[in-house]
Amino acid sequence: MFCLDPKKILWNQELGKGSYGKILPYKSKSDDEDQWVVKHIIAINSKKFISCMNEIILGFSCNHPSILPIKGYFLEEVDSKPKRWEIYLKLPRMIGDLRAVIKEYQRTNTLIPETDIIKTFYALVLGIEYLHEKKITHRDIKPDNILINENGELKIADIGAGMFIAEDDTSVHLRGEEVFGTRGYLPPEVINQKQTLKKRDLYWIDVWGLGIVVLEMCFGRVKEEEFSKIGLEKIFDSLKSKYSFNLLELLRRILVIEPSQRILPNQIRQELERQFPHLLSDLNNLKLCPETMNIFQQKKMSDQKEKIQEIPQISKPPSEIKIQSSRASTPFKSNEEQKNQQEKDFEFDEPMFQEMRQELQEKWKDMFEFNLTNGFEISTKKEEIQDQDIIKLTAELQSYGEKSNKLKRLESLSLNLQKYCRISDEGAEVLAVGIGENMNNLTHLTLNFSNCDQITGNSLRVLGAQLNQKLRKLEELKLNLRNCNGIDDQGLTAFGNQVNDKFKKLRHLELDLSANKNITAEGIKSLFSQFKNNLTNLHCLSLKLEHCNFVKDENIKTLILNLDGSTPKLQSISLGFSLK
Repeated sequence: MFCLDPKKILWNQELGKGSYGKILPYKSKSDDEDQWVVKHIIAINSKKFISCMNEIILGFSCNHPSILPIKGYFLEEVDSKPKRWEIYLKLPRMIGDLRAVIKEYQRTNTLIPETDIIKTFYALVLGIEYLHEKKITHRDIKPDNILINENGELKIADIGAGMFIAEDDTSVHLRGEEVFGTRGYLPPEVINQKQTLKKRDLYWIDVWGLGIVVLEMCFGRVKEEEFSKIGLEKIFDSLKSKYSFNLLELLRRILVIEPSQRILPNQIRQELERQFPHLLSDLNNLKLCPETMNIFQQKKMSDQKEKIQEIPQISKPPSEIKIQSSRASTPFKSNEEQKNQQEKDFEFDEPMFQEMRQELQEKWKDMFEFNLTNGFEISTKKEEIQDQDIIKLTAELQSYGEKSNKLKRLESLSLNLQKYCRISDEGAEVLAVGIGENMNNLTHLTLNFSNCDQITGNSLRVLGAQLNQKLRKLEELKLNLRNCNGIDDQGLTAFGNQVNDKFKKLRHLELDLSANKNITAEGIKSLFSQFKNNLTNLHCLSLKLEHCNFVKDENIKTLILNLDGSTPKLQSISLGFSLK
């Protein structure tokens, strides 16, 4: 345990401040201590002083990767009227909090990547489970108290609101000193103050707070008046097309109005490990993705720019100013030369992909075939492919994406799973999210799920969301859902609802829904109504509905008429039917 030496605090270099006080740099000759800061708190009353001491006691007693550690403190009693205490806590240097992440994604009207949400979810539940095992309840879980370091790791902070819970079943009335916390993150039974709880039931405050934090990452700020079964169900319905079924279902089990019916932290952890093993197998990789971390880099650059603008202007005339550079002068390049250089920088790096193909082929030689004939092609070699195989393959591709951003330059992907693979929504949804997260520069995408009859409309919703949010450069989409009898009209409608004006670049669309027993003319009409309004750049359309019982001459005419005049650039329509 390190001690805090007040002489090493840089008093004149404030890093940040808030209602708690301010953050100051802490420096020494040791490189290790360069990563520490000091949180300076002024306690002007005994309640604040007790809270600070509580944070010190609890902080020193915790040793967990998801809990922000306290490595030293210094306490000074100031002889003044009224009396006050100045407390200095030595903490690791952090670069921001989860609130900043949520706000930035809301500002740009984009979804937080599901991989970030799952990793955040898991890191927090590990920390909460650890606290509860030590008989500690945090009581103030919220995005502001989830701090992020420069490596993208998350830490639960501000443990001063926490308390030790006795082993007995002593009842408590929900007064302020027992509850603490922040309105908006407290469960309904606390807000309404209608019931007396056992002290051990205060653990539910942390569980509910965790659920609201994760829901905010998916949806945005949740109002207290929405803390009802009907209100929460409306929110979950609005998220069906944006995030996976497994994630939303787990949140439903947390945000239950009746406290005794809520899932416990250890159960949440186990469910996350079972549902998302491809993301959570490495505990050292519970980090936010580079795209999210870029938020803090941009803020840092913005802050530096503001500081530069504050520098007084040079009073010397231009003729007296000399510019020196440590670099050799760069020859001037014409616009054409610059363009050629950019194209060279971003050309397809075939050796890199050949190496990746060879490694994957060696590892998966009994299950998949990998080719680079026309972009990146993956095909199944046997029929016994399961969800876990697809999840592991997706994780493997993601690891290549993390090693090098060159995978994001991939423009064409073809995935052929037509040999009666036994995959369900679990594997298909993970695959869709993996493609969106790691290959968002794709212009050509082929997905062949022919005969995968365990896939339902949930997978189509997730795929549609990825196309909407991540794969906006897509020009050609080929989707084969032949004989996928788990897909019905509702699934088609959910997919169609994601087809909006962000699909402006899509020029070629092939959709095979042949032999699907649960699709009717109404589902096709719903899908085409979205195509009609939004696919204004479509040049070529191919639709196959062979062996579909509902197909009749009038229905064919209706489909064609629905597109007439609404897609002015449409040059080719291919409709494959077998009339019955």
